Amino acid sequence: MQSNSRAPQTGAQSGEGGRGASGDGAARAGRDGSAAPTRSFSTDPSPFSRRPTLARDSSAYRELVALAAYYRAERRGFAPGGEVEDWLEAEREVAAFTGAS
Repeated sequence: MQSNSRAPQTGAQSGEGGRGASGDGAARAGRDGSAAPTRSFSTDPSPFSRRPTLARDSSAYRELVALAAYYRAERRGFAPGGEVEDWLEAEREVAAFTGAS
């Protein structure tokens, strides 16, 4: 004999996909009827909000300095005699940007 009761459908089974009317999941309510917690992106840590930190003796740091020095030399037309100044200024720029110690 068959029972007339049916198991309740979940959002995925009912075609809602577990999302609210806006389609972003923010309108879902918790099991107790309270609103689902929302995520605040302004206070979440982001890997893009922090500057990279590199040790001055790392190869990545030296590569950044070399690249910055190259671009400085390129801007001055690769004229001879400014290589040391290009390198020293590139070291200052990279150290300031990366917070290297």
